[in-house]
Amino acid sequence: MAKVKVEFIESYIHEVDEGGSYIWNDNHGELIRCRDCVHVGHDIWDRGAYCKYHKIDINDDDYCSYGARKEEV
Repeated sequence: MAKVKVEFIESYIHEVDEGGSYIWNDNHGELIRCRDCVHVGHDIWDRGAYCKYHKIDINDDDYCSYGARKEEV
């Protein structure tokens, strides 16, 4: 069985008056990096990746709220 790294978007509440501790608040879903997204593309000159959804140049480690994971083959 293959192992896949999964990243999640989580939020915490910072209690400044209570010693600075962090309390877990909520899990907002999976974070999809551009390198794993269905919207990533490469131009014909192979200058790097771009987002077909936003029509902008991107880095592999970028992410956005419109990310959708590619289907594994």
